[in-house]
Amino acid sequence: NIDGVNALHSGVEVESRLGLMDGMLELYGVLALGNWKWENDVVASVVSDYDRSGPTYDIEIYAGGLPVGDAPQSQLVLGATYKAPFGLTVNPVFKMFDKHYANYDPAGLDEEVSDDWLFQIPAYNLIDLHVNYNTGDMLPVPLNIGFHLLNATDSEYFADYRQGNGGFYGLGTTFNLSLGVSLKN
Repeated sequence: NIDGVNALHSGVEVESRLGLMDGMLELYGVLALGNWKWENDVVASVVSDYDRSGPTYDIEIYAGGLPVGDAPQSQLVLGATYKAPFGLTVNPVFKMFDKHYANYDPAGLDEEVSDDWLFQIPAYNLIDLHVNYNTGDMLPVPLNIGFHLLNATDSEYFADYRQGNGGFYGLGTTFNLSLGVSLKN
């Protein structure tokens, strides 16, 4: 760790839920708006990680004012959960991500860079659909059977990006099945 290399994370997060139709329908949303920046440039005296008894040397880090990378700073989630009286639950979810900057090590910034140096991952949206059926007392052992469709619109997006090294695409449309068993005493 280098003294003086500080990130300031500020922002607002709001979560809300609304129950309708005697609890059969629930609407929910999450909004997170962040402003994460490195506070300042730093000149520090350090010693080698490999030989702490060795001589000190000065390093300069020019990260002041640059955004913190590796996570979206703006996120929106909107969803609805409908619980049918016969055990079926349907849950579509919309997710939006923005202000997602490439991951980088601020200690590697030993010269000043321009504001447009850092790659910003383009904003992207994902839609997921979750469907579950609970057998209730129809069987001796209640089962919960689920189908989950992820990235239903097959959006192409970077899930991770390293400054100067490229990125990794997020998964296209995928699905999975789930089975839950409830063992009662």
